Amino acid sequence: MLDGQHHREMRKVIFDASRIGVGVLKGPYPDLRRMVRMKTLSDKSRQVVTEYRLVPSDCWVDPWNIYPDPGCGENIRDGDYLFERVRVSEKQLRDLKGLPGYLDAQINKVLARKPTQAKVDGENPNEHDTRFQYEMWHFHGTLKRSDFSAINPDAAKDLPKDDDLVYAVVTMIDDIVIRGSINPLGSGEIPYHSVPWQRRSGFWAGIGV
Repeated sequence: MLDGQHHREMRKVIFDASRIGVGVLKGPYPDLRRMVRMKTLSDKSRQVVTEYRLVPSDCWVDPWNIYPDPGCGENIRDGDYLFERVRVSEKQLRDLKGLPGYLDAQINKVLARKPTQAKVDGENPNEHDTRFQYEMWHFHGTLKRSDFSAINPDAAKDLPKDDDLVYAVVTMIDDIVIRGSINPLGSGEIPYHSVPWQRRSGFWAGIGV
């Protein structure tokens, strides 16, 4: 909870819950952190070293960018899947190359295009000028084994032969899949939590102040 800055992120969730009726927390999820430190060498000289460390993290998510399974009822974790929309710059997209699960060749295909503006019902009122950002979608849910194998055949080789369904995490920009990985949570749980302020029967988003 300390590594993931849980308390800081929960304050944002509570603010959303009171303001619009629901707050959303994502976590725990594996976050690759970049660490820069000074290392002392054998000859007493010093060298700046960049290291990457995988830590469990939590983060606030804008509820306007969450699209859960309509059958989830009052708890988004009871649904079979969930989509999260994220806006990223060209630099943020380039930085994804080399990270576990991401497909560099597919990211290059996206970078060769200009950002496109997909229209979604209930556009986020918190967003302003998004002309220069890519619209990225994270999918958490179940896929058929054959579909997952088409996305990431290398990762599919590690799956048990008897499993026809895969708990997957898939990331897309436009119609291009840039990541296909197995859900790090072996139970297949969706790593999102919805916090309603005042309960609304049968719906995951509640009523605010």
